[in-house]
Amino acid sequence: MVDRMVELEDTMFVGQEIGDERIQEIEREVRRYRERVDQQVQANGQLMIYYRMLGIRLLEREMYGPARQALEQALEITPANAQLHAYYAAAAAQSAKGSYDSAERSRLFRVAEQAYERALELDPNMRQALYGLAVLLVFELERPADALPHLDRLLEGQRQHIDGRFLRAYAHVALGNQQEAVADYDAIIDLTRNAEVRRQANRLRSQLLGER
Repeated sequence: MVDRMVELEDTMFVGQEIGDERIQEIEREVRRYRERVDQQVQANGQLMIYYRMLGIRLLEREMYGPARQALEQALEITPANAQLHAYYAAAAAQSAKGSYDSAERSRLFRVAEQAYERALELDPNMRQALYGLAVLLVFELERPADALPHLDRLLEGQRQHIDGRFLRAYAHVALGNQQEAVADYDAIIDLTRNAEVRRQANRLRSQLLGER
């Protein structure tokens, strides 16, 4: 730190050697403020944790506007945190659903999409973001084709992600890809141990194939 401060000394010292007295003065200032700086850094870290906890609790209670505000505060402190972007995306998407203003609703859906994409830039295999973005693209933005790459990546890493398989089957049905949808329903039937889920997959498969 001392070396860095010496480098940043006034331009009048450029090309000149800074004396021992000035170096000692800088060292005293470093000692004086170092502890205060460390405390501030630690405080900011704790503040981010509190904002994150608050945002998650508000999400759980379906208080999406305040959740967005809390998560925005957390992101100001740690903007490269992928999980925070994913939580913020979920809050924005849910806020959009409750808006009566079509322009505001569209804006919030765009914000949600961008936040999920940012989360995936930071962590390309984050299951929460891959699935959340796919849900948004399929059901809210009506772009099932754009959702498929995210679902493919999700299921490459999590073969038994049953909700992801149902969603991918739905997207394939929307695009007219019957064979691909049937393959996902077959996979669900093979993978799940839940009898009700198996019945649901069988029912949807039969409907798709025109079976009784």
